[in-house]
Amino acid sequence: AVMAQDPSNILVAGNLRISTAPLGTTLPTALPTDPSTLNLNAAFKDLGYTSPDGSKFTTTRTTEGIQVHQERGNVRTLVTDELAQATFNLREWNRETVTTSFGGGTITSPASGVWKYEPPAPEDINEFSAVLDLFDGDQIWRFVLRRAMVSNSPESNFIRTGSADLPITLDCLVAGGGVRNWYALTNWVGMSA
Repeated sequence: AVMAQDPSNILVAGNLRISTAPLGTTLPTALPTDPSTLNLNAAFKDLGYTSPDGSKFTTTRTTEGIQVHQERGNVRTLVTDELAQATFNLREWNRETVTTSFGGGTITSPASGVWKYEPPAPEDINEFSAVLDLFDGDQIWRFVLRRAMVSNSPESNFIRTGSADLPITLDCLVAGGGVRNWYALTNWVGMSA
């Protein structure tokens, strides 16, 4: 049985891999073998290096209490909104990271050795699936965002003494079909009964 106050239950995400794929791509039901063998559908693209700040996964529930005249507190609570978000800073600038960060767009080659990036039209929304893999030795957590989109405005600082990161906030959108908008897979021993 898993015990409380066990140091082996502390997660230290020593390695992180983030991958994205077009909507409709087969989502994983298994874990990576290791950080270099992600065991994902070939349509998933690895977004490469992230800042050492790591990533953050946040779930937020907004509730509304219902009160009655006869009681001093809420007699019922309704969930009015639910949001899940993943945030991280990409360190690499390439075709996948730039189009992900800026919400889509197109890349062409108008001349030999020159590439032109055209951002998406304001009304275009780039939706995709995303996978965040966290590694703590042999222990792995895999967060799967069935349907996501970048919700932040990209802001990169171009300075002489540091990397120009691509900050990303992914909103998990409602997946439909009665399934939750995200799920997690793990071999973490602390999850056993």
